[in-house]
Amino acid sequence: HAAARAAACRALGALGAVEPTRREASWLVKVGDKFSRDALPCVRRAALDAVLSLAAAFPTALVVDDDEATLASKNVVGDDGKSEVSASTLTKKKKNGANANVTASFSREEEVHLLHCKLMPVATALAEDSSAEVRAAVARRAGALCDAFGEKRSAVVVDDARGLLEDSDPRVRCAAAKAL
Repeated sequence: HAAARAAACRALGALGAVEPTRREASWLVKVGDKFSRDALPCVRRAALDAVLSLAAAFPTALVVDDDEATLASKNVVGDDGKSEVSASTLTKKKKNGANANVTASFSREEEVHLLHCKLMPVATALAEDSSAEVRAAVARRAGALCDAFGEKRSAVVVDDARGLLEDSDPRVRCAAAKAL
């Protein structure tokens, strides 16, 4: 069953390239997050592959439909480190009639930013995984993760890779050293 869950997780990552809507993209992120907490390291490694695939695909594949007014994001942290209001909160306020000037429609760039902000903690948690094989996989993919998450968020990936230089497992340290 583990091989099937890992394969399903990798397939999940591939779905990010088939032009998902906001709602579908948000669902893909949630399921990827769930796989990243699986009991088996091989599934968590596959979740890393899914996170990488999704982060890389969203900037070009995400379909932003102005009629779709919700995105299941909560407490997203912006580039300045301050909490931003989520799209779902904006939608709720709009439906209740409060803040009629507030709009829940985001540009493609903003949608990708929100999705990346939801994917980044998954990648960071995998860098701190209890399994050395998962941490080593994060270190080996650090460069690809930097490319996928973009210049603004790559500092987090680099910090994670630097932290892995101090790992107790020599395979993780070597992978981190090669990545940096």
